[in-house]
Amino acid sequence: MGLREIEVIRKLDFFEPLDNRIIKQIAQQCFDREFAAGDTIIRQGEPGLGLYFITEGKVRVEITDKGGVTPVAELKDGDCLGEFSIVDDKARSANVICIQNTKCLLLTRDSFSKLMSKHPEIAVQMVKALVARIRATNTKFSQATPAPQPESQAAPPVASSDSNGTISSPLMIPGEIFKIYNDSKGKVKDYLVNVFEPLYALKEITRFSMALVGCPVRVEAENGCRPIFQTSVNGVKVCLFPSGRNQTLRLRAFGDGDVSATVLRPVRKSSQLSAFHLQGHVRRDETWRLHVPSRRSIWIEIPNGKAIGIRGSR
Repeated sequence: MGLREIEVIRKLDFFEPLDNRIIKQIAQQCFDREFAAGDTIIRQGEPGLGLYFITEGKVRVEITDKGGVTPVAELKDGDCLGEFSIVDDKARSANVICIQNTKCLLLTRDSFSKLMSKHPEIAVQMVKALVARIRATNTKFSQATPAPQPESQAAPPVASSDSNGTISSPLMIPGEIFKIYNDSKGKVKDYLVNVFEPLYALKEITRFSMALVGCPVRVEAENGCRPIFQTSVNGVKVCLFPSGRNQTLRLRAFGDGDVSATVLRPVRKSSQLSAFHLQGHVRRDETWRLHVPSRRSIWIEIPNGKAIGIRGSR
């Protein structure tokens, strides 16, 4: 692979801050694909093969529904499409058709899984990138304050380029992102769970657990085990930490309100995911402690000294 291909791969926010050595390994795992004008690269409703980096040519993204065909975006060399194909095997949400003869690099889901096995920092960067996209998109659409439209008549989001030419299209972020900015914290938290859950289908992310907390609290780590990544999206706290360590999160309330938390934790020696849910009511200045042991059951310690288990599902 030449410098041009490596530059195209690095433009994707999933990979941009990674070490050059890792970027080169990603490039080595890619396959060259060529398409003629009029060919369909991705077909709506079918599983995607993986992530495509466009190195030459131009494509059109469009959605087919009962109302006909709706153009969504045009992507050119230097852009990419189909990121979620490397995470899940769900049906693709749009068609991608070549406007010109087009050359691409294809990174398949299997190849990506092997890379994550060697380089777990890729998973951490993916979480960071997804959070950044959600925050940026919500900010953009909350500032726009569009006039309400019936859902069946709402115009589809149109892709846009940033100053670096990177495209953000509906193929990169599920459509629900364009309406969650004015939802409650509980709905935002549930949305984040739906976004991050597919990552655990890749068994290599079993090195990490994640806590999503939507309530009037500050989240702090105890036991000297700081999260690898911690941020907030629309008031929902997101914490990513090693699954092989005992972790305790201190929830300090700055107001009265309902606690809503979900802990995503991988099942040992498996690609399965356990999701643990917590709901309750917290009062101002109370401190709750959420205990996430590496192997034992998750539990929470509330102010009266009692310890309660958390409802789990798999």
